[in-house]
Amino acid sequence: MKGTVNKKLLLLISIIPIIFLIILWDVSTAKQKIISTTSSKISNNVSPNNSLKNSLKRYDGNSYTFFYPKYWIQNTQKQNNFTETIFQPSSNPNEKSYISIEILNAQHTSIDYITNIFKALHYLETPSEVNGIKAKKYSAILQVTNGKLHSIAYVFQKNQKVYFFKLEYIQPYVNLQLETQFNQVVNSFKLK
Repeated sequence: MKGTVNKKLLLLISIIPIIFLIILWDVSTAKQKIISTTSSKISNNVSPNNSLKNSLKRYDGNSYTFFYPKYWIQNTQKQNNFTETIFQPSSNPNEKSYISIEILNAQHTSIDYITNIFKALHYLETPSEVNGIKAKKYSAILQVTNGKLHSIAYVFQKNQKVYFFKLEYIQPYVNLQLETQFNQVVNSFKLK
């Protein structure tokens, strides 16, 4: 029973940012239709070059590292079975975007448990790689009351951990700069 409670708690924590966005932008009357999707493959073994490193900050987890833009606001929360790091790419309150990186204990949360959420919401699933590790990429653009919710996620498992990278933002058009920065974060991810 304790395992079931932990799984439910982890699922709730994983979908809280999505629920928050839905509630915040009054999606109860919005169309839950996917308008379009984007697809790209993360290249293998990419790390920031010297010119990019000057504008990036290194994040060191217990068993992994990655780089992110220095100006992003970062907050990390650690629990027994997972670590979540949330980044706000902009301090502008009118820009509603965030990036979440979650590291979950695979003994408590299976990768299928997470990917089924995206399948239920009809996200496009694309095979991908993150630093040589097989991953699944999920992407969708959902029409909500105040615009379009752009959502991209990478999910993979390695060494009894489930890694979950997610970008979500509301804008009328694709924000190529933000999506490129997100891809740079994912590209720079390395296990220690």
